[in-house]
Formats: sequence, C-alpha cells, structure tokens
Amino acid sequence: MADPPVLCLLLCCRCWDPSNVAQSKAIVSLVSDLFVYVPADKEDMAQLLALTTGTLEAAVASASIPPWPTAAAAASPIAQALLHLRFKHCTAILRGLTSFQDLLSQQLMTNLALQGLVSAQLVPCLRSSLGDLGLAVARAEAVVQSLPAAWFSGAPPREAQSLIDVLGSLARSVEQGLGKSGHGQGLGAAGLAARVVPLLVHVGLREQAQRLGQLCVAK
Repeated sequence: MADPPVLCLLLCCRCWDPSNVAQSKAIVSLVSDLFVYVPADKEDMAQLLALTTGTLEAAVASASIPPWPTAAAAASPIAQALLHLRFKHCTAILRGLTSFQDLLSQQLMTNLALQGLVSAQLVPCLRSSLGDLGLAVARAEAVVQSLPAAWFSGAPPREAQSLIDVLGSLARSVEQGLGKSGHGQGLGAAGLAARVVPLLVHVGLREQAQRLGQLCVAK
C-alpha cells in the first residue's frame, strides 16, 4: 500500500496537464516536499519519478508546430491562429518542464527541453518568422525566458546550438534595421534591439549583445 501522500501525488500526476504551468509547478512543489520525509529509494517514490518523467516525455513527444513560413501562414487567419496556439502550447510545456530542473537530471532536462522542444519545434518557428522582426523578437522572448540562465553560465549546452544560431541571425537582422535611414524605422529597430540584448546575454552571446546595445544607445 502506498503512503497516503505518495498515493495522492500519483493520482495528481495522472490528472496533470504538462502544458498547464501552474499545475507543473504544483507537482514540483509536492514532489520536493515528499523527498523531505519519504526515502528516495522507496518503491513508491521510484514509481512517482518514473510517472513524472513519462508524463513529461509524452508531452514533449506530442508537441508539434506546423513548419509553415510566416508569409504563407499570413494568407490564412486560421493558419495564423493555429501557429499561435501551437507555439503557445509548446512554450507552456517548456516553462513547466524547466521547473523540474532541481528534481530531474540535467541530461534528461536538456534532452527534453532543448532537443525535443526548442530545436525540434520552436527554433524552426523562430527561423521562419525572421522576415517579421516584431513577431520574431516576441517569439524569441517566449523561448529564451523559459530557459534557466544557469544552463548557459559556462559553455552552452550543445543541444542549444540551433537556438544560439537563430538568435545570432535575429540580432544581425535587427542591426540591419538600426542602420536604415528612415527615422521611424530606426526608432522601431532600436526598441527591438533593446529587447534582443538581454536574450543574447541570457544564452552567452555577450559580445554580440554588447555591440547591439552600443548601436541601440547610439540610435
């Protein structure tokens, strides 16, 4: 017979929606509390961790964003709405997933978050939106701000390389916008640049962030 708190948590996990960030954080809190007074090697806890991991893996595996170019999706309001909802769903799973960083192994976390969600689903969506810098910056913020800064404190994880590459491309596009002569265009690009700088810092692209920040101030 499972201990009552473990049994309750098992039931919670079976009803848990990983795309609901509040529910994911509640699961993290409950699991953390259980580890205080239930031995980690207890069979119930092993089953609990296996169930938690399996639920997250299933959520990542089911996440899918259609690989439609932004220009093509713009021709259909329904396609635009679907892309928005799928992107929002994936980033919600990502935010909930990263709240488990102190409970699950680093390798599992990077595999699920960076490979399963960011590289496989979110980066292609970011890359396809580079033609619309306002949209691209908003999407980049949603992705980068969901990732723990500690993952990039030293050498960035190799699983994050595709994200780093597309952020570099975004920064270069914003730099080009800052170089435009049009007054209104320059002001708009400066605002986007100010939002991109902290994203570059977050993932360790400090030199590019410094250069973009200087251009932004000069503008």
